[in-house]
Amino acid sequence: VAGPFLAYYFYNISVIGFFTNLLVVPLVSVILISGLISGIIGLLLTPLGSAFVRVPGFLLSTVEKIILVSSKLPFTTIVVPAMPPISIAFYFASLALVFDLVPFSDKVQLKRKKICAAVLIVFSLIPAILPFGAFEVTFIDVGQGDSILIQTKGKKAILIDGGGTPPYYSGDFDTGEDIILPFLYSKGIKKIDAVVFTHFDDDHAKGLLSILKSMKVKNIIFGVSEDCTIYKEMLEIARQKQIEIIRVGRGDQFTIDNVTFDVLNPVKNAKKNYSSNDGSVVLKMNYKDISFLFTGDLEYEGEQDLISSGIDIGAHVLKIGHHGSHTSTSEEFLSKVKPSYGIISAGMDNNFGHPSPQVIDLMKNSGVTVLRTDLSGAVSFKISGRSVKIYTSIPEELKNHEKSNSFLRRRKAFD
Repeated sequence: VAGPFLAYYFYNISVIGFFTNLLVVPLVSVILISGLISGIIGLLLTPLGSAFVRVPGFLLSTVEKIILVSSKLPFTTIVVPAMPPISIAFYFASLALVFDLVPFSDKVQLKRKKICAAVLIVFSLIPAILPFGAFEVTFIDVGQGDSILIQTKGKKAILIDGGGTPPYYSGDFDTGEDIILPFLYSKGIKKIDAVVFTHFDDDHAKGLLSILKSMKVKNIIFGVSEDCTIYKEMLEIARQKQIEIIRVGRGDQFTIDNVTFDVLNPVKNAKKNYSSNDGSVVLKMNYKDISFLFTGDLEYEGEQDLISSGIDIGAHVLKIGHHGSHTSTSEEFLSKVKPSYGIISAGMDNNFGHPSPQVIDLMKNSGVTVLRTDLSGAVSFKISGRSVKIYTSIPEELKNHEKSNSFLRRRKAFD
């Protein structure tokens, strides 16, 4: 009975939970009773109560060990995508039929009942067993940071950056574990084909460490090595889990499920020393007739280098560099990219003043539609054939940005 609710809220179902409960539930009953007895004895005879309370304490420790061991066993949980409420309704309707909560008077109706129950079960599972319906690019709302998920029609997943908390943060919140991982599970993603570190700043890379630890990852892609803790930890996790590491630079290209990624930055064997931001991996992704430009934290110097290289940096959708900082997105760069949409990933009321008002004004004056994660939440582009629909996670914004392929026609007008 709890299965649908676990799937709906946590995007996974425990396979071993039933068997674990066979051991744990009787022990918990004994713990409650012995704990109550220990408390009563302690009120009357404190020394004896202190001795007796060790019994429920030992049993509680045993229960904890059983749960920890069982949770680490392979294949103990099944990841399921976000289940719509209608699937849960179908599931409980089938249970009502199976357990005779709906009365049937004769054998013919009983046979129909079984068929109806089977059909309802199948319908309830459709969202979990069907592949992605469309190619999708989602700019995940990770607060003051960047994270982009690309899902292909062939169920491949590419994750560019993973957000992260600043170095001075001392709490236990983890962007990768608490935001990105549940989001991936909600999409039914169990494996990532490529994790891209654009660079190793905390607000881009720190959250990816949790993803590398928790999920099966095929490849790690990065550009410039850095003498920092995150880079070293990435190498160590990759070594332990035998994840292939691929270092890329300008001129490289890779394809995943017919989606082409051209590496525009960093420059291989560059003679000049770039800042961490200007050394960001910049990717131009082409899918059918649609292009995205992912810029990491690229700033003016890096933008000028791209422009002077003569590389085609034109794209329909531009991920605005460095969270919309005034140190990025020059007028010349924007005129070369000619985007229809500019996506800014930034935290609401952040301490850095991102995005810069001058960048916002520049884009609006250039006719670029601006979408911001701090205002709209996650921003998703769903592409099916020639149709492009744009969704945001905040309902009030959804109706303002759901579009068709009009921005494709607009981009062609620029070319």
